[in-house]
Amino acid sequence: FADRVTIRGFGELTGIPDCVPGIEFRGSFNTFADNVINPGSCPGVNALVCRDPDGGSNLNRIENNTIVHADLGIVITSDSADFLNYGNTIVNNMINGITQTGIAVQNGFGFRISGNIIPESVTGNCISVIGDNNVDQGFHRIFDNEITYCAGHGIALWSDAQTGLLYNQISRNEISFSSHGINLYADPGATVGHTLIIDNTVFHNELGIVLETGADHNVLFRNSVVTHL
Repeated sequence: FADRVTIRGFGELTGIPDCVPGIEFRGSFNTFADNVINPGSCPGVNALVCRDPDGGSNLNRIENNTIVHADLGIVITSDSADFLNYGNTIVNNMINGITQTGIAVQNGFGFRISGNIIPESVTGNCISVIGDNNVDQGFHRIFDNEITYCAGHGIALWSDAQTGLLYNQISRNEISFSSHGINLYADPGATVGHTLIIDNTVFHNELGIVLETGADHNVLFRNSVVTHL
């Protein structure tokens, strides 16, 4: 609940025994770097989370953290139809031992998600970007991530409730041994559109790159896709 705070270099941040997140914040211009975060295997526990109901948690930097043993790894979300979180950076984190989703971004604008390593998500997606609340959003850049063994999708963009999730770029990611490598989907009335999917290596997934209902005006270029033989 503050701005311009730095939490750096903690050997281990843990929520055990109370099942609370290792780091929970609201605010802008904060840095969370070089920490080991282990909140434990409690149901629903998040490792590093910003659940700002009114949006406005902007321009934070989350980098070089090691996250283990959580249901959700890094989460930044807003519940407001009027205010989004924007300009947050999630880079070069190791996210391992995750039950549900490695990185989850909901209701934001202009995030950078790059250089992260997610070796496994037991039941969910490794990276999820979600838009809802009836306000157009997007312009996220998701690149240079290394993703394996996601029970769901390696990278998933999903939109709901008359929302446009627009003008995102997915590039140079390596995704393997997951359900879908990259998946775009929108519920009726919503759209995931104008996404550039370029230079990704997607191999040995059940399906490679999947554009489902509501995925309109997207561009796929120079991707290498090999499914199970």
